[in-house]
Amino acid sequence: RYLAPPRPIGMGRLLTARLIVGGLLCHGFAEGAERRFPDPEVLASLRYFTQSWREHYNSGDAEYCGSAYVEDAPVLLRLGPAAPDIEKLTGWKDPHLVRGTAAIKLFWNETFAVLGLRNLQEETSGLESTELVIDDDTIVVGRSFTFDQVRGRVSSEMWVRVGQEWKLRSSIFEILDQMAPIVGPAPASTPQANSPVSAPSPAATPAAAAPAPPAALTTAEARSSHTGLMIVLLAISGLVTALCLHRNRRRKQAIIAGFEEMLG
Repeated sequence: RYLAPPRPIGMGRLLTARLIVGGLLCHGFAEGAERRFPDPEVLASLRYFTQSWREHYNSGDAEYCGSAYVEDAPVLLRLGPAAPDIEKLTGWKDPHLVRGTAAIKLFWNETFAVLGLRNLQEETSGLESTELVIDDDTIVVGRSFTFDQVRGRVSSEMWVRVGQEWKLRSSIFEILDQMAPIVGPAPASTPQANSPVSAPSPAATPAAAAPAPPAALTTAEARSSHTGLMIVLLAISGLVTALCLHRNRRRKQAIIAGFEEMLG
C-alpha cells in the first residue's frame, strides 16, 4: 500500500507556523499569564507605531527608525537576488546582521541614502500579513513589503510594549525579487551648461524711464529764498524812502529861499 505524497505547505501557512513557534519559544509557553486586554485592542494600540515608522523611513529619518528599537535589538536582512548590487554599494555580506540601536540607525540610513531604496509599502491585510498577539505587551508580525526596486517579506518582527510606547525587539527581512537595478539614490537634476539663454520678451523689458518731475524745494531752501526776497524788498523800500526824503529836503530849501527873496 502506497502513501500519498504530502501536500505542499503554502507560504502563508508556513509563515504563520514560524511566527507561532517563535513567539512561544521566546516567551516560554506563558499560557497562564493574566490578560488585561483582548487581542483586537492590543493590535489596535500598535497600529500608530507601525504606520509612523513607515512614514519616517520614507522621509529619510533614519534616526527615528533606529530609535524605534530597544537598545540590544538585532536586525537580520537576507539579500536574496539583490545581493550583488547591495554588496557592491555597501559591502554587506548575505545575510547581513546588525545589533543595537546605533548600528540599526546606520543600517537604515544606508538603506535609504546609499542603496536608494525608496517608497516603502507594506501589506497589512489579507494572506500576506500575519499578526500574533503573544500577550498584552508582545506582538509578532509578518508581512510582505515593496520598495521601488525590490519586494520581499518580513519573516518575523517582534514588538514589545515599553511604557506607553511600542518598540521593536527584533526584525528579520528577506528580499525575494528584484524589479530594477539598485544603483543608489538618483542624482539631483542640474541645468545644462550649454543650454541657450532666451532673450527677454519685449513685454518683460522695462519701459524707458520718464523724466522725473523737478524735486520740490526743501524747507531750508525755501526759507533761504524767502529771506533773500525780503532783503531785496527792504533794500528797495529803503531806496524809495531815501529818494522821498531827498526830494522833500530840496522842496523845503526851495520854499525857504523863496521867502527870503520876498523879505528882501
